[in-house]
Amino acid sequence: MQLPSIFRLFGITLLFGTSVVQTPAQVEFRPAGDCALCHSNAPTASAMRDADGAPIAPFNLWHSSPMANAGRDPLWKAVVSAEIATFPEHREEIASTCTRCHTPIAWWRKNADPPAAAADTTPVQDAAEGVSCTVCHQIPEQELGHPNTFSGRYHLAEGTPAFGPHSNPFDMPMRMHTGFNPLPSEHVLESALCSACHTLFTEPLRGDPSTPASALAEQSPFLEWRLSAFSRPGPDARTCQDCHMPKADEDGHAFNTRIARNPMGRDFPPTLPRQPFGKHLLAGANTILPTLAPAAGSDVTPEEWSWRKETSQFMLQQQTARLQLTAARAEDGGLFIEVTIHNRAGHKFPTAHPSRRAWLELTVSDQDNNPIFSSGQSAPSGAILGAHHQPLPSELPGRPIQPHYQSISHPDQVQVYQSVMADAEKDPTFRLLAGQSYIKDNRIPPVGWDPAQAAAQDLGSRGTEDDSDFAPGRDTIQYRIPAPQAPPRTWHIQTRLRYQNLSYRFAAELFRLDTPDIQALKSALNGTLPTETIAEATLVIR
Repeated sequence: MQLPSIFRLFGITLLFGTSVVQTPAQVEFRPAGDCALCHSNAPTASAMRDADGAPIAPFNLWHSSPMANAGRDPLWKAVVSAEIATFPEHREEIASTCTRCHTPIAWWRKNADPPAAAADTTPVQDAAEGVSCTVCHQIPEQELGHPNTFSGRYHLAEGTPAFGPHSNPFDMPMRMHTGFNPLPSEHVLESALCSACHTLFTEPLRGDPSTPASALAEQSPFLEWRLSAFSRPGPDARTCQDCHMPKADEDGHAFNTRIARNPMGRDFPPTLPRQPFGKHLLAGANTILPTLAPAAGSDVTPEEWSWRKETSQFMLQQQTARLQLTAARAEDGGLFIEVTIHNRAGHKFPTAHPSRRAWLELTVSDQDNNPIFSSGQSAPSGAILGAHHQPLPSELPGRPIQPHYQSISHPDQVQVYQSVMADAEKDPTFRLLAGQSYIKDNRIPPVGWDPAQAAAQDLGSRGTEDDSDFAPGRDTIQYRIPAPQAPPRTWHIQTRLRYQNLSYRFAAELFRLDTPDIQALKSALNGTLPTETIAEATLVIR
């Protein structure tokens, strides 16, 4: 495909496809610190503040984000090392593919034509930048949202542009201090800007050579959004940026502020407050990165990490899912309970990398707080426990996984929302490049989801076919609690929706391998896995 001369495509058709790799042209980047010269908060400037005067400058918010630390993330490094240890003959391909999105500046400089001079920067510095300002703001509208650009194959524009949403930018300071030229383009407000790196297809490296390999959607938040009501006009319409880079405060008031201050720390006299202003929170469900901060080698302060974790927790609790006890009644001396989970996100819940999972925890006790029944309780280690307060077999490496349930009546049955890959033998696998299909995907689809259209794109659910209560935007689970020996006067019901960015099972499979990065992750976790509570509901029946 012939592209205009100002664009260059970099990447391959699929992760390890047979198409010729196109060599990227030389593109300029600047350290994020150069952008901070004008796009960070200063105590003597009113720029980049909300209505209450709180600082919301892009650099300050980006600095502790998973995107800023994408190249230092100990979990990412451990997962990449596991793939390389499993497929050592593909070391260079794996490293190149994974760094395209996690350390794009380092990748670009290494693959540029001609290669970047060693004096320009060092690989360590480039990797430390993660997904930096001059990466996202140099992505043009060209083919965004098209399969040609998925799996990190976005274009970058020559000529040092800095695309933004504002017309008539005051460009002199940026041109003078960074060499970049601010250009107006509303595509930076569209979900497609996120699509290239948040739609990743992988191809299995092992399997039956007589069977053509098919690409597996390792993660597809953008495609899930496109199949949801969030992508269509209506009351649910939202872009990725509306949630992850909000343009308004919690009360719905749009931010209206100067978008930069001068290098001396004061406001630019010619500039006026502008809209839209995207708050560069870049927050998601990653609550494990702040926990791993000492191993990340970052200059982020402890206070910033603490704020980052609280921000991610707030997003999990406010924008992902809602829990509802929809029915509860005594039945045959026991108890019947119905719990409904509502997906409030614009993609599957949970979404993205298959290390993530959510599950339902339910406990029933009597009037004296004596336990009667439990399902989904967990240990500080992060393991989900069964009837004997030991990790469920499904938590252990090599053991069968928990199926999707419509009805639960035993403590060893737990409703776990997750995607689990299958290898060529249809067995569960936790290596991305061994995954040929999904043996389970009961992540709750978003509102407006069309199951038929999703299945046609190989994005449909797996293992939920017999559950009539599993529907777009929600899932309902029934609990049938057997009658206790001594019927209680009062039933106390508590249910919680729990979440792990790194599931105990995924970690256990990862720790079967021995690499320096896996050992570093294991050491940083120190025997515990962060487990979040997204929502909870209680009920008393007398």
